[in-house]
Order: sequence, then C-alpha cells, then structure tokens
Amino acid sequence: MNGSKTRPSLFGDEVYVACADVLGFKALINDRPLIEIVQAYDSFLGSEKASGHLDWALGTSDLPGWPRDQGTRHGAPIGHAVFSDTVFMWTWDLRPNSLRALLTTCTS
Repeated sequence: MNGSKTRPSLFGDEVYVACADVLGFKALINDRPLIEIVQAYDSFLGSEKASGHLDWALGTSDLPGWPRDQGTRHGAPIGHAVFSDTVFMWTWDLRPNSLRALLTTCTS
C-alpha cells in the first residue's frame, strides 16, 4: 500500500479480513418482544451518543457506553461493517501489528 492511500482499494491492496456471526440471533428474533430486540441490538452496536460492545471489541472505546476514540487501543485501527447478524472486520494493511489487532478484536 503506498503512502498516499488511507483505505484499501478493492483491487490490488491486501488486507486481513474476519467475518463473525452473532450466535443466537434467530432465537432472539423469534422469542423476544421487539423492544428487547432493539435494546440488545443497540447495546451491541452502540448509538450516536454512546459506544456499544462492538466498539469496545474493536478498541474504539475503553468500555461500552464510553466515548469513542481513534480505535488504536489494540495497536492498529480495525475497519468494520455490520449486516444483520454478521460483522465483517478488516485491517488496513498486512503489518503483524494489524493482524494482532484483528485477532484481539475477534477474541474480545
């Protein structure tokens, strides 16, 4: 990755990628009232005002509910996207420090 890029392109740059599924999501949807589903999702993802458990795992906040920061608590920033009950996470390069940060995120 050359020094002028800040994000990986879809063609050419190599990064580490992880995909995680939220276990028990179907049971949550089937067995709980809608308000409990919304509260659980908000607790996981956070909101505009407060971080969630995902922010803590990504290293972008010291604790759930705390303000977000630059996301380098694990040593390197980790990108992420959430689709339904699946979380995609990636590094921005192939440095060993980035891989360690991704592995730490996945085991948090």
